[in-house]
Amino acid sequence: MSTKIFLSHSDIDKKIASELKTKLSKHGLTVFLAHEDIEAGSEWVSKLYEEIQNCKIFIMLLSENYPLSNFTDQEVGIALNCSKTILPICIDKTRPYGFVSSKQGIVCSTPFDDSIIDKIVNISKTTPAPKFSDLDNIISKLINSNSYAESAKIAAQLKQYDTFSEAQLTQLVSAYDNPQVNYSYVAEAIINEIVGDNLDKVNPVLCDLLEYYYIPDHPSLDSNYH
Repeated sequence: MSTKIFLSHSDIDKKIASELKTKLSKHGLTVFLAHEDIEAGSEWVSKLYEEIQNCKIFIMLLSENYPLSNFTDQEVGIALNCSKTILPICIDKTRPYGFVSSKQGIVCSTPFDDSIIDKIVNISKTTPAPKFSDLDNIISKLINSNSYAESAKIAAQLKQYDTFSEAQLTQLVSAYDNPQVNYSYVAEAIINEIVGDNLDKVNPVLCDLLEYYYIPDHPSLDSNYH
């Protein structure tokens, strides 16, 4: 199975990010690049969460533009919450900052030479694959369910769990994108209850997505969400 990489970058550096993706892809790595890989009309917030949750390595394409982006720091926060391996690639004098300031970055210039690409590839080979709990597997099956009945059956298994991480709640919210879940009365009701009871853990970035769905009364949501 190909190693999955999430490439976080400023929109200003998207040409450089595309170059890095192309070169890594030639070595058999699967690189997610938002501006290339999110289809028009897709719910991009939940897609970003899903890709970060499922990646093996989270690359920060660090430049002076990175902190100026609206979402890069939030993407880093999600990666930290999901305990992902974070690899800063420093293409100017910018260095890891904030909660990732202790991370050792790869300092280089662009265009990327073969030695830098080889170094990233070697890191990907020695990085352990992400581990998934039984709950993670249930949520993954729910997201990919193919019928109302299947969605209801899988969702019912969630009721045995009392504790959900922020990453798992994010995955549950992304399940709304599947019509077999969203239009399954049973599955939707179970997800609504779980998410409604744990809104204090749900990242605010998801509010734009949550407003499209009914969530049970909760003090964290105003009237616009009902």
